[in-house]
Amino acid sequence: MAEHEFKAGEEKTANVTMHNPTQIYIHYDALLYMGTDLVVMSEQSFHLASNEEKAVPFPVTMPAAAGVYPVHLGVFTAGELLKLYQAEDVNIAEPRLGHIVMYIDPEPVYTDLTYFEWMVAWRCYPDLWRTHVYPDGRYYRRAWESITPPPDLPVDLDNLYFRVNTYSEFELCPISGYYGDCRWGRADTGYPDGFGPFVVEDGKEYVFKLETKELVEKGD
Repeated sequence: MAEHEFKAGEEKTANVTMHNPTQIYIHYDALLYMGTDLVVMSEQSFHLASNEEKAVPFPVTMPAAAGVYPVHLGVFTAGELLKLYQAEDVNIAEPRLGHIVMYIDPEPVYTDLTYFEWMVAWRCYPDLWRTHVYPDGRYYRRAWESITPPPDLPVDLDNLYFRVNTYSEFELCPISGYYGDCRWGRADTGYPDGFGPFVVEDGKEYVFKLETKELVEKGD
């Protein structure tokens, strides 16, 4: 069958036109499945009047693993399967994996950088949050030092996410209002998935601007 290609973790919405061919009002439940083991990826409940037709949205987050996934739609009423439809297959493309070098620009959020430190939790492929433990046994780096993902765990270069911790004993954290550890890119700061997604290139150097939450290529 024909295939639609997407990236791992990509969010899409399948709009399916549903039609009630009967002469009565019916409540339907529909499940969208992906894979040979019919994993439920999305579900919707809706009503259709006699001979009514409408588009029903099915939001889907694509699987993390690359490969070809058969797609089916099961339509039920009163718990009974009316029909299992087969749609076009979905192909999850192999991701571009690699490593980047990242610096931080903490100003003007922090002004005294003498003892400022920072660390990064990376969303490594396929979906592992990890930090890089450096040879000195520490996660944190000084304001002018770079940070990279763990050497054995690449990131998705087309779908980069990360979280940042900053530490200063001399300036208040804008989030907590206290001195010390400050956690950026979490759900309670408006970033449930971390900062991202960013598209980057393998081996290049980038700067994360703490004030604006931008990731720019170093030297720009």
